[in-house]
Amino acid sequence: VIAGAHRWIGLTWNNLGDVYQSRKDFPDAERAFRNAVESWTDVFGPNSVRVAVASSNLAAALIPQRKYDEAEMFLVQAISVLEGAPRPAAATFANALDQYAQLLRLKSNEKADALEDRARAIRSFLERTIPAGAL
Repeated sequence: VIAGAHRWIGLTWNNLGDVYQSRKDFPDAERAFRNAVESWTDVFGPNSVRVAVASSNLAAALIPQRKYDEAEMFLVQAISVLEGAPRPAAATFANALDQYAQLLRLKSNEKADALEDRARAIRSFLERTIPAGAL
């Protein structure tokens, strides 16, 4: 692979995963997002926001396939990275919390309400502090 090309390969895989996800082709979305996670991990390391975003996307492809434990693993990793990320990642962090709450609800876990409350608080903060249309 040409030096620096992995960055674009990861983006391409992630975008392809989005296309498959929108078509509800979850197995192909899963494959694409796995490749995005792998490519971006090679370039940016496991604790990058890009890897966290791809991991969250991968979890979204795993949930409809009832691969709940694996989805949870990727969401927990993504949330741990996004929680300490700069402010521009706050909306992505809130989405990951919501996604995790939904997964926990599917698994009948009581943590779901707390995560949804936290996501609402983040969104409320963003709405108060960031000009409309800037998100």
